[in-house]
Amino acid sequence: MFCATTIRPTPLFNRNDLPLLFSLPFQLDQRGLLLALETILYPGVTVTYKEEGEIVAVETEDYPSREPLFTHRRFLEEAKPTKRERERPTKKKMLETLESTPFLPYIWGGNFPEGVPEIFELFPPQRELHAWEWQLLHLRGFDCSGLIYYVTHGTIPRNTGPMREVCQEITAPSKPLDLIFSPGHVMITLSSNLVRESRLHQGITVTPLSIRLRQLEIQGEPISFGRFA
Repeated sequence: MFCATTIRPTPLFNRNDLPLLFSLPFQLDQRGLLLALETILYPGVTVTYKEEGEIVAVETEDYPSREPLFTHRRFLEEAKPTKRERERPTKKKMLETLESTPFLPYIWGGNFPEGVPEIFELFPPQRELHAWEWQLLHLRGFDCSGLIYYVTHGTIPRNTGPMREVCQEITAPSKPLDLIFSPGHVMITLSSNLVRESRLHQGITVTPLSIRLRQLEIQGEPISFGRFA
């Protein structure tokens, strides 16, 4: 195993045939999602990898996984292992980030508004892309937990279940940056009466909190509430 550091936002995939993955037509599931993307690591993250050509198998404490994960060697630079020190932004800064996040599409595994433009260079399309295909090829968008991960600058677990476990449980959302969890989904309050989230087929949305809670109640989904510890 070799040690390296990510030198730019680095996508991790659960399959290693990336040229096929990014060939047209995209291999999407029935919901239109590219499920091969797991997450996008911040620059400066330590990983270990096996030397296997351009596509390498990687492991990292930033995204523990029982399944093999892969990325392109271009995103890595050999380095000695270091412990990641990433400070959580202030609540004011997190709220500013949340408010300024653009209305991007829902991208499974996405957590950077800029996406990963290098994908376009590594796997150039064979034809002109539709707007949604362009966003997808650049991995430019968020899934629900990816939005929270981005707002906190990666100082909270990436996926919904572990994220809920590290939050302080509260009885109801009442402040900006409170979290609302439902099965497989998470959203975050912009204020005491607005909620922001990345929703499947809709992308980033802002909804009155009372309306969103009522929708969840009608759907009969169990919900819980949390706050950053």
